[in-house]
Amino acid sequence: MHAKLFRSFNTLFFGFAMVLLAALYESRSIIAIFGKPSQIIMIPVTVVAAAAFLVPSAAVSSVRWQVTVLRLRYAGLAMVGLGPFYSWHLRSYGNLYLTANGGLALLSAVWFLLELTILLEILFKNVQNPQLAALSVRTHQATSFVLFAPILTIYFFLLGKMWQDNLLTVHSLHYVWHDIPTTIRAFIRVAVVVPLAGALLLTWQAHRAAARLD
Repeated sequence: MHAKLFRSFNTLFFGFAMVLLAALYESRSIIAIFGKPSQIIMIPVTVVAAAAFLVPSAAVSSVRWQVTVLRLRYAGLAMVGLGPFYSWHLRSYGNLYLTANGGLALLSAVWFLLELTILLEILFKNVQNPQLAALSVRTHQATSFVLFAPILTIYFFLLGKMWQDNLLTVHSLHYVWHDIPTTIRAFIRVAVVVPLAGALLLTWQAHRAAARLD
C-alpha cells in the first residue's frame, strides 16, 4: 500500500515542479500573473490531477482521509475539465461563457490545493510528524487567505476594468495590469508562488512519510 502512496506523491511532486516551470515559461513575454495564453501549462496540470487518482483511499484508516481523497479527485477532474477555458477566455472578445468558466478554472485549482493540504496534514499526523502537519495547516491557510481571496478579487477587478474600458483582447491585460500599484503586483506574485512552493515541499516530504505506513 505504501508503494502506491509513494508513487502518487512522487507524481504530485514532479507535476507541481512542472507547473511552476510552465508558469515561469508562460509569463516571460506578457504579465507575470496571467501569462501567455497557451495550453502548455495543461500538461503538468493533467499530471497533477492524474496523481490524485493514484492516491490509495485505504492508505490511512481514517474516514476523513477517504473523504479528502475523493474530494481531491473531484477537484482534479474539475481542474482538467475547466483549465483550457482560462486561455480560451483570454483569446476571446468579451465572451461571457468563456470568462465565467475561466474564473471557475482558477477556483478549481485553488480547491485542489486546499484539499491536498488537508490530505497532507492527515498523512503527517498519521506518521507522527507534527512539524510537517503544522506546515500543511499553514500552507492551507496561505492558500485560503493569501491566494484565494486576493487573487480572485484582482482577477475580477481586471475583468471589470477591461469591460469598462472596452479592452477585450488579451494584449489589453498588459495595460490594465500596470494600472495596479507596484507593491500590490509584487504581493500578487508572492501570493501565487508561496502556496505552490509549500505544496511542492510538502509533497516531496510526503513520499518519505509514505514509507512509514506499513
